Amino acid sequence: MFKSILQLLKLAFPVLVAQMAQTLMGFVDTVMVGQVSALNVAAVALGNSIWLPTIIVVGGAIMALPAMVAHHYGSQNYEAIRRLIIQGIYMALVCSLIAAVFLYCSRFGIEQITKNSSLSIVTGQYLLALMCGAPAFLLFQCLRGMTEGMSVTKPSMIIGFTGFLVNIPANYLFIYGGFGIPAMGGVGSGIATALVYWVMLFTLIGCIAFSNTFRPVKLFSGICKVDRVIQRQLIKQGMPIAIAVFLEVAVFACISVALSPLGTNVIASNQIAVNFTTLTMMIPLAIGTAVTVRVGYVTGQGQLHQAQNIIRSGLIITTITSFLVMITISCYQKPIVSLYSADIDVHELGMKLLICSALFQLPNAIQMIYVAGLRGLRDTLPIMYVALTCYWVIGMTIGFLLGFTDTLMPKQGAVGAWLGFILGLSFASVALRRRFNQRLIRL
Repeated sequence: MFKSILQLLKLAFPVLVAQMAQTLMGFVDTVMVGQVSALNVAAVALGNSIWLPTIIVVGGAIMALPAMVAHHYGSQNYEAIRRLIIQGIYMALVCSLIAAVFLYCSRFGIEQITKNSSLSIVTGQYLLALMCGAPAFLLFQCLRGMTEGMSVTKPSMIIGFTGFLVNIPANYLFIYGGFGIPAMGGVGSGIATALVYWVMLFTLIGCIAFSNTFRPVKLFSGICKVDRVIQRQLIKQGMPIAIAVFLEVAVFACISVALSPLGTNVIASNQIAVNFTTLTMMIPLAIGTAVTVRVGYVTGQGQLHQAQNIIRSGLIITTITSFLVMITISCYQKPIVSLYSADIDVHELGMKLLICSALFQLPNAIQMIYVAGLRGLRDTLPIMYVALTCYWVIGMTIGFLLGFTDTLMPKQGAVGAWLGFILGLSFASVALRRRFNQRLIRL
């Protein structure tokens, strides 16, 4: 068990660092654009709210790659890995084209939604800039699926920091102008982000080309024709994961929209809790990535009995880290809120919602580990069904009753909405655990 825990930590730490670097990129974008005008900040925020769900859903098939690669790596079938990644590259190129068309067309809907011509113009131009980075982003995720699937996660960390370091001067150049380049504000941030995606892609290609670890795959030895069987496998296993991720992200968005009539203080307090929770979610997400890779690897070797040990190890790590996060939030809720806002009214509600964030940690971490285990077993359709049922049918229904009606108790507003989602996650943990155990028995 101790050896399994160490293996997971070794794989998860670089992934966590890479995720932190990507988050810092978004933070830097917001801060630097904020020096231009509120309009540009709003345009970037609106643009990202369209970009993120689009790229997640459209490129969903690529999410199946780490588990599929890990399975072939466990059986030492390098030729299968090569064919799989080449098919993933084809899929990424097609998905980037679909994403580009959607992002281009979304410009026409933005103006109808915002009723603000200036905001819609800047947002549309920002999305056009991001559109140029869509192929690089999806191809990078494809190749990253290979490296992480082969239990090599350090390139993700190195390249994540490379992107972060490139992002700062690129932002400065395109946002504020210089060296003959005009100042472009929020649109410049989109150009810088697209440039960073291409830099990260070519850096990862270099790592793969010159690393002895990936040499047996012979990825660049030639191309092969489109394999419809593999393409269908990618869609069948990847899309449920993407839809499940989208459903979870959509819950936070839906809560924010539902709270909007309650006033700006409520919206601001909720955003603080959402933002901080997003940061803490990176820990179980990184551990989950390691669990997926390890479960896929041992199943590829035919050692199914090891999968249960890997899940237990993942649960031990995430339980400990969740309790540490919960204690940190409980002890430092006031300083945390103060980092975001100086408004006294926001402080009061913000601290209550941070307690909800603390309660959110453990059930979310547990369900993420079982999601990771099912991904490793390449059993992804139940993940989507559980997300739809537990997040939306159970979580959102209870959240609505607790937050906006007096049916169960006096309405709790934002706190009630959070409690409903936490209960939904708790149900999801139980359902996913049961499915994982059933799947192991059948295999």
